[in-house]
Amino acid sequence: MYKVMVVDDNATVLAIIKAVLGKEYEISTMESGVQALGYLKESVPPDVILLDLIMPGMGGLEVLKLLQEDPKLCNIAVIILSGMKRADYQVQAIQAGADDFIQKPVNGDILKFKIKHSLEVREIQRKNQFYREQIRNMCDQLNGLLN
Repeated sequence: MYKVMVVDDNATVLAIIKAVLGKEYEISTMESGVQALGYLKESVPPDVILLDLIMPGMGGLEVLKLLQEDPKLCNIAVIILSGMKRADYQVQAIQAGADDFIQKPVNGDILKFKIKHSLEVREIQRKNQFYREQIRNMCDQLNGLLN
């Protein structure tokens, strides 16, 4: 079962998302970016993080930046959640490295689709990396035989 971490300072949002996704995914909920980062340093990383854009203390973009800088956490799919309706927030989140953006209030069907899509993309990326390494190793072996 895939693991999804939801990071949001709103307990109602956490409860709704957990109810929507709980049958299909293993859900962990965090009430702040700081709490999420602490948990991630000590635990097996989730496959997807649903990350609120605006939170007290440390916002979603700050958390995203720290995730991307950590080799253990940089391959986690991150979907930004936000009640902010301006398009520039969505563009900013994607430019910062988020995989996707979902407008609050969250539609359950859209949420499920975007999580599934992010998981599929990450799986393709993992396979691509594996095959690149295999090809690189084969080329190294071939070069060794030719030299």
